[in-house]
Amino acid sequence: MMIYQLLGFSIASVCIAFCWVAVKKISQKVCLWLCCVIFVVLMIVPFTDIFIGRWLLIHYRNTQRPLEVINSVAKNPESVYWEDNVWPGYDGVDREILVKSFFKRESIKLLAVKSADGRIYLYSRGREAHPEVYGYPGELPPIRYKVEFKKVSLPRFVNSIIYSDVIRIVDNETGKELAFSKRYISYKPLCLKVSMILSAGANSPFYGGMGVSGKNMGYRLDDIVLLGQPSRDGLDTIRNMQLRGRSGRLVRDLLNMDNIL
Repeated sequence: MMIYQLLGFSIASVCIAFCWVAVKKISQKVCLWLCCVIFVVLMIVPFTDIFIGRWLLIHYRNTQRPLEVINSVAKNPESVYWEDNVWPGYDGVDREILVKSFFKRESIKLLAVKSADGRIYLYSRGREAHPEVYGYPGELPPIRYKVEFKKVSLPRFVNSIIYSDVIRIVDNETGKELAFSKRYISYKPLCLKVSMILSAGANSPFYGGMGVSGKNMGYRLDDIVLLGQPSRDGLDTIRNMQLRGRSGRLVRDLLNMDNIL
């Protein structure tokens, strides 16, 4: 915020000096009021997206209720398909952690995971080191439960200030939704651009985030619904922290960050 305050102050100072010179025929009182208005506007404009973002978070929190619902939990799940379309996909390290986490529950015999390259790896209990690889979900053998994580489409204007995603768990046998959790994240595009330029695009694509509506730790929903308890492996925490960075790539594309770096 200091960047924009200094920038606004500098521009405002120049405008004030210009006004004193350009409007000599106007009374000093009118000129002073004019300069004050320009100063206030230049100091507020860079932060308008903060106020809009706050209002949108409140709006979605009030109009999209409930943001999380757990209708039921799976008693003895035998097979699960995890499809992440936000990162997208699990890389080799994350798949290994996910497999260990899920196979701690004795009832689970099969775990299918969408990878970062789009292929699907099917792990069987006892043969975790030798997964079968499929190209499409339709090629998989019958899988009882599906966990899907995806970005929520928002109006173009809203999408420039608010990021949203949702995780859903569905019983493929009955077609019923066991649970879902949706969240909205607000950030400041103007400060984001400056921070990306100054940091050469490093580490903080959600710089200036102003809050979350919904549960920030959405990845823990599958632990509760399918595993019966929160994960202790730390994968959920790591993925949620890194999700802010990976989701930020979507933000950079939207704001054409590559064109200004």
